[in-house]
Amino acid sequence: MAHSQFTIDNARLLFIRAHKPSEIAARLNVSERTVFNWIDKFEWKELLAFDTAEIEVSRRIATLTNRENKTTAEIKELESLCKV
Repeated sequence: MAHSQFTIDNARLLFIRAHKPSEIAARLNVSERTVFNWIDKFEWKELLAFDTAEIEVSRRIATLTNRENKTTAEIKELESLCKV
């Protein structure tokens, strides 16, 4: 199934904002395999290649903090990331 450029661009934006592939797939109503294919095909990991671990963790914390209706797993992840 062909996906619109709009959907692919939104997926890339979510990926850059540290959303997990499973979260991107659910949000955009595509398969998780499709998201992984886009990550490889469009080399999205290269967009993050120069980020430090601290930047990646900060980005993930921001993503989880801003999310409404967090799941129990997301709350646990956020708590884990915020531990000193």
